[in-house]
Order: sequence, then C-alpha cells, then structure tokens
Amino acid sequence: MTDASASAIASFANALMHVYGDFETGARLAELAICLVGRIQRKFHEPRALNTASAFVLSWVRPLRMCLKYHSQAIESGRRSGNIEGAAVGKMFSSWNMMYSALPLGQLESFCRAGLPPLRKMELHFDANLITMVWQTSLNLMGRSENTVRLVGEAMNEHEGPYAGGPFKMVGDIWR
Repeated sequence: MTDASASAIASFANALMHVYGDFETGARLAELAICLVGRIQRKFHEPRALNTASAFVLSWVRPLRMCLKYHSQAIESGRRSGNIEGAAVGKMFSSWNMMYSALPLGQLESFCRAGLPPLRKMELHFDANLITMVWQTSLNLMGRSENTVRLVGEAMNEHEGPYAGGPFKMVGDIWR
C-alpha cells in the first residue's frame, strides 16, 4: 500500500459504480478507501480519497448527511497538510451536499458566505463559482431575492461575469 492507494481505490469504486453499474461493490470499495485514509502517512493525499469516495460513490448509495463528515474531514486534512485544493473541493462538495440534504437554509447560507472569500483570494474560481450558485440558491429559497427561480441577488447575477451564457466560461484550459 502507498499513500495514494486510498485515492486509487476510491477512483476504482467510482468507475465500478458509474461505468459498470456495480453499485454494491463500488460502495464497499469506497468504504475501504475511507478506512485506509487513517493509514496514509503523507496527509496531503487524504482529501482526494475522502472527496472521491464520498461525493462520487457513497452519496449515491448512502444518506447524504452521512457524507458530510467525510467532506469536513477533507477540508480539515487539506488545511493541515497544505492541500488547499483538496480542502476547497471538500468545501464545494459540502455546500452541494448540505443543500441536497435539506439542512437548515440559514446554516447553508452561512457556510457559503464564510467559505467564499478564502477561495476567491486563492483564485480557486471553479470551486468558488459552484459555491456561489449554492449560496444564491439558498438566498432564493429563503425569499431573500426578488426572483426565486433566477440566480440573481446578493451572491451572484447569472447574467454577468463568469455566469453569463452558462455557469462557466472556458479560459484556456482552466474553468473560470
């Protein structure tokens, strides 16, 4: 086993589930990957295994709220190990997971509001843009925007910036 084994197993579980339709084996392998996270020596590799196993595999076969703890672990592990991108991805998956888990909208709104400034400062545009959409959705659902079906309000305007014409613009090889 290497430090990347947990990530490799989680990725294999994802392929088994979504390419070959083997949800049972995929779920068991994702759980194995999460168990192996504790054996990783270089903690930089933890967030990828946790995020992949949770977002792409377990979220399809387990209650969504169960997956939040793995994204929280990925965020903390990424911060501690210097894997900022792994932490950012954990934060992005957490926001979507919180929305689909029907957690209190105020909690979701606060999570998104607090999480965006650091992502924007680090120019992690893809993750920041996705969290921004979740944030505006939460504001819409709480009645804090003029139009509840348009992503226009305090957090974003779907007609401006990177959202105009779709959620993202492609700039070179980077989604912004």
